[in-house]
Amino acid sequence: MVRAGFSYAAKRRTRVFFRCIYVIVTFSESSLWISSQACDATGDSGLDAPLWFQVGKGAGIYTPDSKYVRGGFRYLTVVSNTSATIPLNSLHVKFTAAPNQDLRAYKGWFHSNDELLNQIWYAGAYTNQLCTIDPTHGFTTSDAISNSGLNYWYSNATIANGTSTVTDGAKRDRAVWPGDMSISVESVAVSTSDLYSIKMGLEALFVLQSSDGQLPWGGKPFNYDISYTYHLHTLIGVSFLYRFSGNKVWLSNYWSQYSKGIQWALKSVDSTGLANVASNNSLDWLRGGMGGHNIEANAILYFVLGEAQNLAQELHRSSDYEHWASVASGLKSAANKLLWDDQAGLYRDNQTTALHPQDGNAWAVKANLTLTDDQNRAISQALKARWGRYGAPAPEAGATLSIHQWF
Repeated sequence: MVRAGFSYAAKRRTRVFFRCIYVIVTFSESSLWISSQACDATGDSGLDAPLWFQVGKGAGIYTPDSKYVRGGFRYLTVVSNTSATIPLNSLHVKFTAAPNQDLRAYKGWFHSNDELLNQIWYAGAYTNQLCTIDPTHGFTTSDAISNSGLNYWYSNATIANGTSTVTDGAKRDRAVWPGDMSISVESVAVSTSDLYSIKMGLEALFVLQSSDGQLPWGGKPFNYDISYTYHLHTLIGVSFLYRFSGNKVWLSNYWSQYSKGIQWALKSVDSTGLANVASNNSLDWLRGGMGGHNIEANAILYFVLGEAQNLAQELHRSSDYEHWASVASGLKSAANKLLWDDQAGLYRDNQTTALHPQDGNAWAVKANLTLTDDQNRAISQALKARWGRYGAPAPEAGATLSIHQWF
């Protein structure tokens, strides 16, 4: 939120001239996208329109509507559409992220003798704070295009209840995304410990659960599609929240929806023992090839079943525990029989390809889908051998670099 105080002195003082005097503000996350005409994009369709302030009426304080909360930006550019002198007396930016947190009081902390590692840890903690927002300032997509061909943008959608929620990004998409929560929940728990915002995000997803147990690909306004893997990520969020909060009352209240979500996922397990992901459930992150007996989907499902067994024990749900343990055992056996490539030391993406993905192999180790420590070492060595200067390649997504560097 930008708040600025302007005064001006003009060579011509006609009413028409004053009405035409504007100060224009643009935003950018990177110095490469600094512009006097447009903001870097919040969507895929092009650059965003700047904010225009009509300052010709006289000196004063000019503040944009709250719907123009920008979120993440590093650079702010101020320009004018006139040759008149417009003194800028002050400019203030209101920090709207992490609305319920004391930004200087991490409940968890980290320090080592490796300064780079320290910087990475605190950058991660701060990123989670930036991605924690007032739920009434979620991102609203707009199809409207300005006269200059730029996209109008707004941050005024209500995406969750309460006063704070976790999202996938401070600027884009400012929405609750289950896949991002699989990474962010644990880091939030050990840094800011803002479990309230995690809970609000999960509850926003459960509100959107269908009657057959299917959970959405994303929170509002991205709840229009189905994703098998993102469905599973929501279930992971439940177990992570309980792990760090111990809130058995909350878990009991959502157990019916949680277990229904497990059952929806298990409908895809076929006679091989593996989940066979349908084409209409195959949305994921940037990767291609999701569908069929995919290793990423099955490794995540195995992880979910392991977490579900722990939760079932906490609530003394013995029948659920036994059923899920049986399915998990069959899945582990089938994955190693049908998808393990001993020569490569990696799992294949599915039975119809020779591609060895980064995500599925990383998840296989994280989920303990492997049978031996030798497999874990083989996967770690094979993935590390592919690393380049900028990180781990994810061949399942073309030239994309992966975030799944857990080893």
